[in-house]
Amino acid sequence: MNRVRVKFVSRRQLKLSYLQHLSKGGIFLRTDAPLAVGDTVLVAMELPDGQLVEVHGHVIHIQNDPPGMNVRFLDFAPEKVRVFEAFLRRNRTVMPEPEKVKTAPPPPGLEELAQALRRLLWLSADATALDSYNHYQVLGLSPEANGEDIRERCMLLRILLDPGAPPDGMSDPRRILALLYRVAEIEAVLTDPPRRAQYDAAKLGILR
Repeated sequence: MNRVRVKFVSRRQLKLSYLQHLSKGGIFLRTDAPLAVGDTVLVAMELPDGQLVEVHGHVIHIQNDPPGMNVRFLDFAPEKVRVFEAFLRRNRTVMPEPEKVKTAPPPPGLEELAQALRRLLWLSADATALDSYNHYQVLGLSPEANGEDIRERCMLLRILLDPGAPPDGMSDPRRILALLYRVAEIEAVLTDPPRRAQYDAAKLGILR
């Protein structure tokens, strides 16, 4: 009896052959010297892990492009089929699960942010701490800022420091009032050209 050995070198090669031929009870053997139609053949198939499965069959078709022969199995019993299926299951490529996109919680609204900031201001207010900074640093502006920008920034600070609307649980506005007085002083100096020029020359060495 003719004997043909087939070696599957990779799971992918075995899987393609299984899907196209083996699961249908046969195999295509590529060869330049095919047997005659009707000839019997023992196909010894070696899996990538070295397992050997032998199946008897007979040639049912010969083709030229690509050259080879189709063999129909005669005794591809369930236990032999299970060897292939077990290998494919054991060695299947497990694709990593797509990384779950961590969705950030929606940002708080502006009102909530303002309330949180006001609470921190009421808890940590210290007007004397501003002595270490010049007026422009307190406002977050450059020394070239115009009067309109200065007034707008001071207005925002007054809104945050409004002693008439304390955050929940806050009742003593004295430290906040001290900060408000400092903001008012900064605004008065920087929006008055002569006083601003005098301040800039003394504090920053800027001559206007």
